Amino acid sequence: MSAEPATAAPLSISERRSVVRQLSDQRLSARAIAAKLGVGKDTVRRDLEALRQDPPPPAPTGAPVACADQVTVAYDDKLRADLAVLAEAGLSPEGAIRFAVGIVSYSYRAAWERGICPRGVAPLIRTTTARPGSQKEATA
Repeated sequence: MSAEPATAAPLSISERRSVVRQLSDQRLSARAIAAKLGVGKDTVRRDLEALRQDPPPPAPTGAPVACADQVTVAYDDKLRADLAVLAEAGLSPEGAIRFAVGIVSYSYRAAWERGICPRGVAPLIRTTTARPGSQKEATA
């Protein structure tokens, strides 16, 4: 039984155009962009033409989250319920959030480094693996 390589879910048109914009800003050719994204150069040329017609989104205002000293998150029923589950395993709300963000950021970095999707594009995370253990083991 042979294992098939993992493939990334196809990008939506808006996601692809966002990546095309980023790579074009880095002065990559349509052919190079097409090779990176696994699409035809004509698709990239159509995306570039559409982007010329559609101005880039405005730059975000304020400090980026990565640079902020504090992050505010709405404490809604879903988050409350999710944190309650993690509290059953002995995690504080802060510890649970740090742990969860660490898992997701690790998955993003791994997808980018393995070329599953272009850097800056959020990969689709389909599954996680769990086994008996403790958070201390996972973060060690």
